[in-house]
Amino acid sequence: MCSQKSIFRFTLVLSCLVIICLTAQQAYGWTVRYRKGDDLMSERFWGWLTDEERAKSLEDGWVKEFFKGIHPGDGLPGKLEAYQASTNLTKQMAAYSLTAHWFARDPVDPDVYWGRDPRETIPGRLPFLLHAPKRGTRPVPLVLYYAGTGEVGTDLAAHFRQATIFSKLTSPAFQKDNPCYVFAPMLPDWKDFRSGQPESPTPLAALVNDAMYAVIRDAKNPPVDTNRLYVTGLSFGGGASVEMMTQWPGRFAACVPVESFPTLDMIPGKPPGNYWFIYNERGGPKPSRESHMEAVRRLVTSRGGDCRIGRYPDEGHDAWSKAWQEDAVWRWVFSKTADGRRVSGAAPVPAARPPGDAGLPTCTASVPGADERSGPERGVDGLDATCYISSQAMGNSGYWQAEYPAPRKGRVTIHTGTRDGRGILTNGRVEVSANGRIWTRIGGFSSGDGTFTSHQAIPFRFLRIVPTESPPKVLIVRRVEVEG
Repeated sequence: MCSQKSIFRFTLVLSCLVIICLTAQQAYGWTVRYRKGDDLMSERFWGWLTDEERAKSLEDGWVKEFFKGIHPGDGLPGKLEAYQASTNLTKQMAAYSLTAHWFARDPVDPDVYWGRDPRETIPGRLPFLLHAPKRGTRPVPLVLYYAGTGEVGTDLAAHFRQATIFSKLTSPAFQKDNPCYVFAPMLPDWKDFRSGQPESPTPLAALVNDAMYAVIRDAKNPPVDTNRLYVTGLSFGGGASVEMMTQWPGRFAACVPVESFPTLDMIPGKPPGNYWFIYNERGGPKPSRESHMEAVRRLVTSRGGDCRIGRYPDEGHDAWSKAWQEDAVWRWVFSKTADGRRVSGAAPVPAARPPGDAGLPTCTASVPGADERSGPERGVDGLDATCYISSQAMGNSGYWQAEYPAPRKGRVTIHTGTRDGRGILTNGRVEVSANGRIWTRIGGFSSGDGTFTSHQAIPFRFLRIVPTESPPKVLIVRRVEVEG
């Protein structure tokens, strides 16, 4: 049996341990901060705080928001404030039905950014332009747009140095078919945006997302469909758009980076997201870049995403002036949802490469393209700004042909002529074949708009267009799609 002295010693030691633990709990309950991915702060620590400490933390705001489950970048609260626009800016905004605002986020404790330099300034204000669609009750998408390094600071007038996206997305014709919000933040600088680590966003990237969610909360008529958030950008902004996919996998339904080439480690795991990369072929070292982008495409598709690559046969850096005018690109974008569900009422979009395909079809023609920028392959790249243009007039003995890597069937759509209506084919026939020797006519061009549409139930591997114009004229094939 234990002596009374032993029991007393045991009780004393146990009491001391309890006191030490309670003291440590009290201290850690206030000093431990949130670290992404760890369960360092929980309801238990909240319970260790005194009433006075709880009241103080609620006044500060950040602990209150943490226990709501909201972290920087996930919608921390703030105010939308008026932006004092100059006369010139007001005129520019009026041309595109835009308004200017500030987002002022509530104060954030720097310690929530675990491991960052304590001397770093945590941004809290962000100017942005906003287009709101016509009033309604049905939820609509939101497009987040990032400009390039030439459009940073706080002067929103700089956004109009590159206004193609505004002219396209805010136009009455586009909004009639695709009503959406357009959210265009202006970054104070571009150097502090990329983190280099997946799912570890910088304070600036988080601020943009908090501002976006403030717009979403404020949008009531119509509300924003958060299952259809899209992001695009040019040059540095293209990289910023990919950064959104890297830091918040599954948040954005589609991404269109223009003149941006991500590293493989920027592609998230499942879900990797959906991408349409667009750039000028002559804007950089072609062989190395093409092989890299093909590696990006393979990685995205292997993880279950949809990845397309659009190339213009142009020099220079400006691919966005053409890219954002592409109806096919926006139709693809607006068909995507974050959870993969089909958009109600949306037209089907052809798959980039159906299962079993080793790549895009091989295209040939009886007459070569007018130059190296208008070869036969331009008819299947999915872009309206590029076309196959025959180098000479083509009669009924000529053809344009596509050979698919694997059998195809379904809805066949062919667009001829340029997108402004020049050079459309009004007389011609479309044929398909399983082996390239025996051909079956499936229809002809008779609509007068240069478009052919037909559903093909029997699989084929070859498709060709045979013009029958009299007198013969130059054949222009803009886009050939097979849905199914």
